[in-house]
Amino acid sequence: MNMRLLPILLLIACSGRPNVAPGTLVVEPNPIVFAELGREDTEVVQTVVLRNSGDETIWLNSLEIEELDPRTELFLENDPLDAAVPLGSGARYEVQVAWRPGDVIVDRGRLTIGIRGQLPVAVPIRSPELPAFLSLSSQPMGVASEGTYQLNLDGAPFGGRQAAWLDLTTTTLQPLSVRELCFEDADGQCTQQTTNGFTICAGRVTQPDGCQPHRENVEVTRTQMLFSTLFFEPPRDTDDLFEARLLVKSNDRDSPEYVVSITAAVCRADGTMAVCGSCGNQTIDPGEECDDGNRNDEDNCRNNCTEPNCSDPPDSDGDGLADRCDDRPNTPDFTVRGRVGMFGGHQVGTEQSVTTGSPVGRVESQQEQFKHRARIYQ
Repeated sequence: MNMRLLPILLLIACSGRPNVAPGTLVVEPNPIVFAELGREDTEVVQTVVLRNSGDETIWLNSLEIEELDPRTELFLENDPLDAAVPLGSGARYEVQVAWRPGDVIVDRGRLTIGIRGQLPVAVPIRSPELPAFLSLSSQPMGVASEGTYQLNLDGAPFGGRQAAWLDLTTTTLQPLSVRELCFEDADGQCTQQTTNGFTICAGRVTQPDGCQPHRENVEVTRTQMLFSTLFFEPPRDTDDLFEARLLVKSNDRDSPEYVVSITAAVCRADGTMAVCGSCGNQTIDPGEECDDGNRNDEDNCRNNCTEPNCSDPPDSDGDGLADRCDDRPNTPDFTVRGRVGMFGGHQVGTEQSVTTGSPVGRVESQQEQFKHRARIYQ
């Protein structure tokens, strides 16, 4: 045979057979990267499509998720493959992969796909960084919307005040860093007190006088909240509507400058509203030290919802020291070595025995001579 004719004969012999390519698996997306967590989400699910781009059927034997850290946060939502699944030419098979974060570390892993007669296919998996989200609640309640919180105060009588509690937390495991919490004045500056009667204080306090502002860059978690007390004191007897804009500057992903929009007005009692404010409802509300719901001004809670001190009645022995603070309420003591009321943590003398539950006790002073009863007031 002429060797020059051999390639031609081979080409003719094979021309009637189709050109068959082996089955080829295409994975989309590759790598698998989850979308960012939403404000109300606890997990993100990613749909992964396995497609046969070849002409021959391929058989899926197994699907497996592997993680690169010990905490399990990546999950395969599909039922396990109890038997091999055929994937014909152009056919698709969908796999649901879920990410449920349990810490703030970026999660990495891989989806391993076993194929009959072929090497397994490994697809990398990666999660985004966990965002921080601010969550605000108040008493009285306000209305939250995207990036804002509307709070209305209508219980402050003229000459009095109304208080509200504001609580800040985060909805994810990522700590929320509160850079500033303050009012924005007309010049855009940060201030603790406005000129129209609003004051913001750190913590839960019962009066605005001497309260402390919030520190900068406070870290807030789901278990460690940031507490604030908001006060409104009407500056004049008017029916005007007072407004303030409280800013919360933080690392919240969607609203780094969260706005608490506050409106307030003077409360006026009428036939439908017997009293202004919440004092007397038997619940300790913002700005109150106590609330027993009765009209007895000589018990352990005054009618203005403040706790009594040692100058308040009753004083059974008439020595000027209230019974609640007097370890001998029926024996008047006007001696030089008499009683000394103690208020606000002040201390007099070198020895004292304090009665249970009271900030006041008998002081035997070795250093001072008293001609009259001595007291230290707040």
